[in-house]
Amino acid sequence: MFFIKKSYHSLLITAVLLLIVSALGKEAALDIHLHDTYFVISILHLFITPVFILVIAWFVYLLTEKILHSKKLTNVHLVFSIALSLTLMFLLFNYSFENDGLAGMPRRYFDKSSFSFFEILMMTMRNIVICFLLLIASQFLLLLNIILGIIKKYRNVTT
Repeated sequence: MFFIKKSYHSLLITAVLLLIVSALGKEAALDIHLHDTYFVISILHLFITPVFILVIAWFVYLLTEKILHSKKLTNVHLVFSIALSLTLMFLLFNYSFENDGLAGMPRRYFDKSSFSFFEILMMTMRNIVICFLLLIASQFLLLLNIILGIIKKYRNVTT
């Protein structure tokens, strides 16, 4: 009953579900080549990041629920955060299974003959980065909601 009254508890439910689903992911890595530097990031770390963002947002809602400005702004933030987290998880799963190739075999470098596969891989990586950036940007809605709520409380106290 407690979870039904407060809509922001859906963040915690989604975070727990994403944490469970992330255990099903394959051991893959995201390779980023910038100039002469080669970054290798584990997909597991990318799976855990939206979970942390959702749990932190849920905790902030717990602490600030009395000073929030608008329920509509809260719901918009919840929809964007949950939708972007689920989209990101889908893209990461797609990338981890797509990039698996020959499981257990040594990794290979791409050549020009496999350009279509390379193009699809780069498009997927670009979508992952865009989704991460949108997820982080959507957290500013929570910050805006808190700031507007503090201003509203301050105006009510001074008048």
